[in-house]
Amino acid sequence: MLLQEPTSSTLTCKICCEPAHGVHFGVASCRACAAFFRRTTVLGKKYSCRLKNEQCTTNNEDRFNCRYCRYQKCLSCGMTPENVKYNYDSAVHYTKKPSPKMKAGYLDHPTDPSPPIEIDQPICARQTKDVTYEVQTDEKGEPIVKLDITGLLNNITSVLDDFIPSEDVRDLNTLTRMNHALIEYRQIHHSNVIKFVQTISMREILMTGNDQIKSITKFLMHSVPFRSLRNEDQMQMLKSIWVQWKRLERYASTAQIFGKRMYEDQIVTLVPGLAAYLNKIHVDCAAFIYKKAEGMKFFMENFNTRMMEEVGKPLVELELTSVETAFMLAQMSWQVAGKELQGDVLKASESEQETLANELHIYYIEELRLPNYASRLIKIMNIINAAQKIHFERQSFMDLVRIFDFFRVHVSDPEIYKAYF
Repeated sequence: MLLQEPTSSTLTCKICCEPAHGVHFGVASCRACAAFFRRTTVLGKKYSCRLKNEQCTTNNEDRFNCRYCRYQKCLSCGMTPENVKYNYDSAVHYTKKPSPKMKAGYLDHPTDPSPPIEIDQPICARQTKDVTYEVQTDEKGEPIVKLDITGLLNNITSVLDDFIPSEDVRDLNTLTRMNHALIEYRQIHHSNVIKFVQTISMREILMTGNDQIKSITKFLMHSVPFRSLRNEDQMQMLKSIWVQWKRLERYASTAQIFGKRMYEDQIVTLVPGLAAYLNKIHVDCAAFIYKKAEGMKFFMENFNTRMMEEVGKPLVELELTSVETAFMLAQMSWQVAGKELQGDVLKASESEQETLANELHIYYIEELRLPNYASRLIKIMNIINAAQKIHFERQSFMDLVRIFDFFRVHVSDPEIYKAYF
């Protein structure tokens, strides 16, 4: 039964004072706080106060910052662990009015290839739920792009706090869970129509990437060691791996869709639903870099050519199963995290890589009936290593470009877009 959305005057969340959506675990609360309480209880999470005094305020402004005090507020308001049902949340569902579609070229989620893509429209100040884009000009009349990604980081943190695996994956082993997560990712970022384009804007690449990074977060949350990390470590790992994950999955998807045509015709999917020939595509970065940085194109084309030869072609030849692809993406994620981060992340990396390797062995022996799989596994690991090597060389080139201040972009958290600017 669908009910109309209650107003804030009728129900208010006792935890964060936002509008409530029903009574959860005996207390009027919003979905976010209810999901946070359930996740904490189900997973047996233990938190410590970020201020070390257990006196943080728990209001809308900082409810995602101190999980210890947020959980204590849940308990003090009357939520009880005994009322948690492990596969059900007694939320009141309500209908929302659909938001009006924005005109072509200004879509919040430009993953549908059917609307026209008006690349030549001028960029203007605008607000999305993830990122605020604002274009200003300096004293010389050159454009400067300012990106405030506070909303994106808050949405990612909400996934980290509130995600709970569905009931049907709890009894699966790690590799099978990651395959389930990959299938979910591809169901979201999928299009039945592939449109070839010759031009794509940096704005559209970033907008689609913002959607993908949240889905990559959900992919990682299917890993128990990742869920066990502190919020700060989770975010740091995500910042380190999401671009590599997205790029590798994109090449794997292109190989699956186009087969040999991928490397014979140099085809790659740019974003879901949009493909291009590598030697013909133009990325419109007009507002993002100085004109004198146009020479970067040669170097970027070299990286793309190497990705096609060292990653794309082997992926086509291997014809990976979904489970193998999930292994490849998870293995790459933990490899990168283990190299770049230390402490709890490094320990989790070593543990998860060992688990993935053992379960891939079982998959090959029991599912594929492939006892002599060593050469196949070596090829998969070579793809992972090649993708990482190209990424890090590309990153070193980008670091050099930044020294000369070629980019016209100011990001509120530069680390998350460091592969782009």
